[in-house]
Amino acid sequence: MLQTTPIRIGTRRSPLARYQATLVGKTLVTQWPGLEVQYVYVQTEGDARRSEPLERLAGTGVFVKELQQALLGGTIDLAVHSLKDMPAAGPEGLAIAAVLPRADARDVLAAASSQLDQLPLGATLATSSPRRVAQLRAYRPDLQFVAVRGNVDTRLRKVGELGLQGAVLAAAGLTRLELTSWITEYLPVEVCVPQVGQGAIAVEIWGGDERLRRLVAPLDHQPTRAATTAERSFLRRLGGGCQFPIGAFAEQIGATDDSEAELVIQAFVGGAGSAPDRRGQRRGPVARAEALGAELAEALLEGASDRSNAAAGAR
Repeated sequence: MLQTTPIRIGTRRSPLARYQATLVGKTLVTQWPGLEVQYVYVQTEGDARRSEPLERLAGTGVFVKELQQALLGGTIDLAVHSLKDMPAAGPEGLAIAAVLPRADARDVLAAASSQLDQLPLGATLATSSPRRVAQLRAYRPDLQFVAVRGNVDTRLRKVGELGLQGAVLAAAGLTRLELTSWITEYLPVEVCVPQVGQGAIAVEIWGGDERLRRLVAPLDHQPTRAATTAERSFLRRLGGGCQFPIGAFAEQIGATDDSEAELVIQAFVGGAGSAPDRRGQRRGPVARAEALGAELAEALLEGASDRSNAAAGAR
């Protein structure tokens, strides 16, 4: 496909974001020899207000909104995001044109030498994620947590500076930045369900640009697309964002043929106040990815409603 002008790739400046944007750029150049790309760095609200807890920032999408505005304004041709940073519904006119092959979606413990079960009583871990706190506190109620924001290397450095026993991060970020030597344990999904879209890289474009859509299409990985479609459908039905304790993870199993493959989605919703946490699972054909996510959300919402009604009747 002949492209006479460079493709402008929008990205944040963090080391992880730059790695991901470069991966997209190199893959495009490999796919389309002769294509030129240039990188446009955009500061997002989440970057500008780095010292503030995420829950204090207005709304969701604090790491993507400015990139989406640049797309709509025509100053970039495509934006590269960590899919986990994207709200379940984006601005009208934009489209996720590709989802790259997913890295390990699990959370990991980065500690001096310990695994989760071996941490001392009352150990303090660094994480700013309500989802991680809710699940790890359910697994080990004695654990304490400190909110630490910043780039991956900043959060790792803070463990030593603050005298903490470890940090909980996404495996994908450590892998992409070649920091896996910090990992002491990969947390099972049964213990800590990952964030929706965790480990996946999304390429967003203006939806009406069919030429650009065709150019980006070879980057789209259908198994990852199907899995994250189910996860984002789950999140969209719940109406949640990254400030809420919500997790979902889907994966394709069985046959690799799309017509025969199945998808399994697991999910977690943290209880508000004294309400219990909720977990669930659904399995079905890959073709029903979006429906599976929505159905699982409905089942968890219905379960919460049943418990609420039972509690009200007992009073």
